[in-house]
Amino acid sequence: MTVDLTCVVSRLFEQVDTKLPDLAAGPMQRDVATYTDPQRFARELDRLFRQYPICVGYTAELPEPGDYKTIEVAGVSMIVVRGKDRQVRVLKNACLHRGAPLVEADHGRGLKRFRCPFHGWNYNNEGRLVAIPSRSCFPPLVADQRTLGQIPAREQAGLIFATIDGTEAPDVEDLLSRELANEIGGYQWDSMEMVSQETLPLRANWKQAVDSFGENYHVPFLHPTTIYPHTLPHTQVLDYFHQHVRMMFGMEGMREIRNQPDRWADAEVGPHLFPVYYLFPNLVLTIPTAGVLAAFQNFPGHNPGECTIVHTKLVDPALPPEQRAVVEAFVDFNWNDVVKPQDVPVIEAVWRSMESGACTAVIFGANEAPLQHFHREYDRLLDERVYPALG
Repeated sequence: MTVDLTCVVSRLFEQVDTKLPDLAAGPMQRDVATYTDPQRFARELDRLFRQYPICVGYTAELPEPGDYKTIEVAGVSMIVVRGKDRQVRVLKNACLHRGAPLVEADHGRGLKRFRCPFHGWNYNNEGRLVAIPSRSCFPPLVADQRTLGQIPAREQAGLIFATIDGTEAPDVEDLLSRELANEIGGYQWDSMEMVSQETLPLRANWKQAVDSFGENYHVPFLHPTTIYPHTLPHTQVLDYFHQHVRMMFGMEGMREIRNQPDRWADAEVGPHLFPVYYLFPNLVLTIPTAGVLAAFQNFPGHNPGECTIVHTKLVDPALPPEQRAVVEAFVDFNWNDVVKPQDVPVIEAVWRSMESGACTAVIFGANEAPLQHFHREYDRLLDERVYPALG
């Protein structure tokens, strides 16, 4: 980690003393139409999910040539595949013949060709058309080196970004800032392995899921016996990078180094610190302990009241077996015993209040500063017709 940990720990202990996390200037109110309006939802899909670079996967999902995954974003089905040249490509999941989807499986390994189930057209794992049944009935399409529609993409720091309606591969350092890109790269997620991934459908708006993971104000009330006993109350150190924010929470184990400032520079992720990266618009990266990534992607569905959370667990294969078992159990506990039974029901209940008209506005307090930052950037980018230059 490239963060100045001495500074972070000092700020956290100051927050413990003042009982105040890093704050916004004041509260913010949002009209409920931010979540429920169908026309606004259509603009979100266009500007935030088709024109803006979106994380479509992780290096750990595609370790070898021929490894692939499918993903749908803003109604566009894509194949994310590592070719024989080891480069990642993002291809439109639509055959050049009639547009039939080529791949239905969520993930696959070592595939050399994609075969259309409709008429048997074949493509290699770099998207090039290589065989057509009854070829004489068609112009020389294979000889013309036809390829599947390709979506500009870039793999960096263990993440794969793509811009659906873009013309050039995303510049990750411009998107995140060089400082944040280097910091994320320092975790070496590109050398980890994917242990599990689960997609959870919600009857709620995608921004509600974003809102729920962007503050710890709710922790003592919603998670009093699960998460709260392990955290330092009122701690939330915030640093902003363009649209994105790093949140650093203090853990109960920090108390052991309170009076030992010579140890602050060596504060450990897990026992002392819990870093969370909130990457606009829909990705939350959490590091519960060194050598582990628990990632949450929040994707809109087909209308304002549908979304999915994709939870992915990456683990460093070099972790000793005993340590690995402990950290995997903690990540599973957080997902299966905290998020799904405690966060999700509240998220869906809030949507019902919005949909019924019982809830007409949402308020974010000064202690929910990351959410205010998200919504300000959301407003700014939603009003832009194209993805704006950063920096």
